[in-house]
Amino acid sequence: MESDSRVSLLGNESLASTKHQWYRDSHVLSSIATLSVTAIGAVVLTLPAATATVGWVPTLFALVLFAVLGDLSNQFLVHAYDSCHHFGGPEVDMETLGRMLLGPRWAVAIRVTLILLLLGATSAVNLIAVDMVSNLLTEFGVAHFWFTSRKALSLANILLMWPLATMRDLSKLGWVSMVGFLSLMYVFAAVVWVCLTDPRLETNVREAEPATLSVRSVLALPIFSVIYCAQFQVLPLYESLPADSRRHISTISRVTNYAVALPIYMGFGLLPYFSLGAGVRSDFLDHAWPASQIMLGSRMLLALVNLAKFPLIALPLRDLLSDLIWTKEGQHEHHVGGVTWKGHFAVMGGVNALIFGVTAFSKSLGSLTDIIGSSCGVLIVFVFPAMLYLAIKRSTADHVVISAFDESASVDSDQSMDQLVLSLGSKSVMTSRRPLKVVAVSMLVLGTLVGTVSLTCSILLPPL
Repeated sequence: MESDSRVSLLGNESLASTKHQWYRDSHVLSSIATLSVTAIGAVVLTLPAATATVGWVPTLFALVLFAVLGDLSNQFLVHAYDSCHHFGGPEVDMETLGRMLLGPRWAVAIRVTLILLLLGATSAVNLIAVDMVSNLLTEFGVAHFWFTSRKALSLANILLMWPLATMRDLSKLGWVSMVGFLSLMYVFAAVVWVCLTDPRLETNVREAEPATLSVRSVLALPIFSVIYCAQFQVLPLYESLPADSRRHISTISRVTNYAVALPIYMGFGLLPYFSLGAGVRSDFLDHAWPASQIMLGSRMLLALVNLAKFPLIALPLRDLLSDLIWTKEGQHEHHVGGVTWKGHFAVMGGVNALIFGVTAFSKSLGSLTDIIGSSCGVLIVFVFPAMLYLAIKRSTADHVVISAFDESASVDSDQSMDQLVLSLGSKSVMTSRRPLKVVAVSMLVLGTLVGTVSLTCSILLPPL
């Protein structure tokens, strides 16, 4: 019993046999950076307005609650992968897990949800990066239309990021993740510094509009419910890790959520509220401290963070669409994802054209991103991972499916689920913990409730 308590939630980490700590593993550090930059970025700009509208106590509660649920969601996905990838083929993604554990209709639902979520996220990231770069160029005195127009900047960003979005997998974008991660750390440190040393509210910072108690209690749900949304990145990251580094996947998720994302969100959400007043809006980063060189550098680096997010989000979107369009039977043996580089390039051409159209001709993505986040985001973060875990729970009872790390296990892909279940008794980790089943059911119910309320607010109410 004592040894079982030392095993991680995923059952993949062997602490006694680990020669090197996780913080000495470059692959683990790169994965933490990738997951952090994926989850964090433009959302930090919306937290001050959410805090001013809701209050600091509900904000703090929501940040901690969704950090815990987001971490459990990541681990449910990896547990499903470990349980099923022996008979799922050389590549197992969330859609494959849905087909094996929930059925073909759920697999289609997962694919459509992922595509819509990633399309919305990529368009939003591109729009925010373009607007931030335009503001910076204007601040530096560059006012020519060809350099500051949204269309020109959007086209330039897409052409710059297009080659990065055709990389083989996420491991090839490790340096992009690290640049974005270090930039994000600087922005966070700068905001903390100026809020503590120069707490003042500039007159050109718009004040938050007052909201009634009944409205403000749910107005920020579209923001809070998806602030840790990086579940679509977990399985590709897991597959790209070397075998020796995979045992640290639970550490990657926990460090990302609790040690990186949560402190940054608390800093951006609470510090402006306490230092600048409850009326500060989400555009405080653009207009507060206009003469501060520190904040000027922060605005530049935050634009860089959102530029770095573009290929990190576009790559899984590319894989989804490429597999849907190009993959044929037997191609997995020759090309990663069953698609050649030319196929990926062509798919990204279509994606970029769509993103350019959305970015160039939309006035604001606020309502659109709220709707996509409240529907697709909540499904990916809470509902689908909980359903996958509960499906494994129903299929295995008190047993556990063959471990993905048991190299001696050999299973044909056409074998049924029942043939893959081994009776391991007390060795079961996640499947033997009844509280986790309760957590999964609670996450499923909460996700459905939050998604319904949040989607209703996104449609009926204006975005923050």
